Amino acid sequence: MIPRVVARNLGKKLRSHNAQRSLTFQDALISGWKNLGSSSHHWVLKDVSFEIGEGECLALVGKNGAGKSTLVRLLGGLLTPDEGRLTVIGRVAAVLDPMATFHEEQSGRENVQVAFAIAGLDTKTCAKQFERIVDFSELAHCIDNPVRTYSQGMQLRLALAVALHTGPEILLIDEALSFADDLFQEKCFRRIRQLKSEGCAAIIASHDLADIIPQANRALLLESGRVVAFDYSEIVRQKYSSLSTEVKSRSELIAAARKRS
Repeated sequence: MIPRVVARNLGKKLRSHNAQRSLTFQDALISGWKNLGSSSHHWVLKDVSFEIGEGECLALVGKNGAGKSTLVRLLGGLLTPDEGRLTVIGRVAAVLDPMATFHEEQSGRENVQVAFAIAGLDTKTCAKQFERIVDFSELAHCIDNPVRTYSQGMQLRLALAVALHTGPEILLIDEALSFADDLFQEKCFRRIRQLKSEGCAAIIASHDLADIIPQANRALLLESGRVVAFDYSEIVRQKYSSLSTEVKSRSELIAAARKRS
């Protein structure tokens, strides 16, 4: 099996700003320059290692704030790691933030053409896939309208349709499928299974385990930026469920203690 993504001890840190820091020159002058600048950094990902090969689907799971989106952005090249090594082999198609993907004054048609150009694909390939994208997204009635007139759901469908029809060797989806309606979500999963059969590696981040786990060969569970489990998807699902139960129990104990006090 040809590896598509290899991550070894990845780490990413973000700057934590001092809540009391001076925001203006006048504030800094009054405070005597004491509160100028930032205070520290914190690690949003630490010691993350995994590997995924062609034809595999990896479910990236964890509660909000676990580091899923940061990891997907590292894989997509939007962020660079502060430590560790990341190797990504193949053409990447990503759906990270559909509302930030398109130029809102351009039409859906024009945005599709731009997306193909950015992916390094020629106009002939775009023309060949265009009708499939329009049919898949179910947006034939408005494909020549400015994207600013699209609802968020319509933009989501177009972004997914484009990503799924640019011949990706690596497909990255960050939470987007969780917001699609059931019928469109199933259509996307069928297309992902087809791409997998052609050798595409898919990494899908989601907190909706019921839908994503059955699609995946393996799953990576993150908690507070660290890997809790990386195994067959059903094993990780059980681990995630047990962690969720533990968190719920701790919350209930804390709430009961506060009531007694």
